[in-house]
Amino acid sequence: GEVGRNFAAGMSGGVAYLLDPDGISRRRCNLEKSRLYALDLEDKELLQTMLKNHLLYTGSRQAASMLDNLEAYWGHFVKLVPNYYKKVMDTLRSPQLKTLPDEERLLAAFNAVIA
Repeated sequence: GEVGRNFAAGMSGGVAYLLDPDGISRRRCNLEKSRLYALDLEDKELLQTMLKNHLLYTGSRQAASMLDNLEAYWGHFVKLVPNYYKKVMDTLRSPQLKTLPDEERLLAAFNAVIA
């Protein structure tokens, strides 16, 4: 379905993938604290897996059609990510934090972002 007005207002974490062939969803997103991104290879792999699972569990004809024509669909997807969430996720990938245990790494990333 279509994205409603003010989509992502109050969104503090996670990622939303939007299929937006006509650009309407982009205009309805609240981008005050979030940003839209083009898909990268990792996003495409994740979306393909999600579509395959959706097809497997629901038998969705739309998912089957999309999987048969993925190259035509890629340009119509956008990724919406809250700004602070992206900063924390980017910081978690930094080499300085990779050696820390998960809990310490997350806390260090959070503190680095809010500092």
